[in-house]
Amino acid sequence: MNYQGTGKTLNKRSRWGSVFLAAAFIFGSGSAHAQAPANDDFANRAVLSGTSVTLEGTVAGSTRETGEPSVAGDNVHGTVWWTWTAPTNGVVEIANLPGLPSYAQASMASVFQGDSLDTLQEVASDSGIWYSELFFKAVAGQTYQIAVTDYQDNSPKQIEMSLVLLS
Repeated sequence: MNYQGTGKTLNKRSRWGSVFLAAAFIFGSGSAHAQAPANDDFANRAVLSGTSVTLEGTVAGSTRETGEPSVAGDNVHGTVWWTWTAPTNGVVEIANLPGLPSYAQASMASVFQGDSLDTLQEVASDSGIWYSELFFKAVAGQTYQIAVTDYQDNSPKQIEMSLVLLS
């Protein structure tokens, strides 16, 4: 039996499955009612500009689109998207910001080049469960697509990451 499209199968004989099912009906499933973030779809990715910017938001309510590439090796969970054009050549760091506890942050990220889901080529990724940090060489005038996800279904986790052009 599947519960609200989560794709998780509950065994009728499983005591824990019954407990989960009862808890889900009583408390609801975290993001089943969450509205998708504005930058949930690749076509609606948020625009970043500058040499030091913050990626903020949530993965709550995010979805996966048909044809979407895996993000940091994950091809199951919902994603949110940003786009950034490098103003100069240099090394870029994308990392979680301090402030939120690690268990409250979405921390899986990938950087791609390409203008549509079917043309994306991965440039860099990090699948850090508790903390994400990745580096890549940016070329002036090139546009990069940034996707963030989390390793948990229906995650209410927040996104607070920095993008810094180091040199």
